[in-house]
Order: sequence, then C-alpha cells, then structure tokens
Amino acid sequence: MLQVVAGVPVSPTRADRGDALRAITQAVANITDMNTQIASAAEEQTAVADEINQNIVNISDAVGQTTQGAEHTSAASDEMARLAADLQARLGEFKV
Repeated sequence: MLQVVAGVPVSPTRADRGDALRAITQAVANITDMNTQIASAAEEQTAVADEINQNIVNISDAVGQTTQGAEHTSAASDEMARLAADLQARLGEFKV
C-alpha cells in the first residue's frame, strides 16, 4: 500500500508489510476460533433441542395414558352406579 508523507508517495517498508501480514494472520486465526466456538455452541443447542423434543414426546405419551386411564375410570364408575341402582331396586322388592 502506498503512503503519502508530506505530499510525497512512500512505499511501506518490509517491516510494515510484515506487521500488516501478522495482523491479518492473527485476525484470520481469531475468526477461525470464533467459527469453531459458534459451531460448538450450535451443536450443543441442537442436542438440547433434541432432548427437549424427546421430553415433550414423553409428556404427550403420559397425557395420553392419563386420559385413557380417566376414561376407563369414568366407565367403571358409570357401571358401578348402574349396578348400585339395580341393587337398590332389587332390595326395594323385599318387604320387612
């Protein structure tokens, strides 16, 4: 890169160019490190999202089983009420 000092073009020295290349190399290394960290974080987020998804599936299954159990309990209660009413009617046929 050409520099201008007091209106006169001056070429950068080898030291200046070397410093610039070292700075560029360091910047590229920093970017590479950041990309690695981002990739690692993305993998961790994916693993957490997969775990959350599995937990939601498990909760959904448990809710389905609970619902089914409640339906069976309700049906059994209805049947018991019917049997109790039938028994009450039969007991009413007896005279004391």
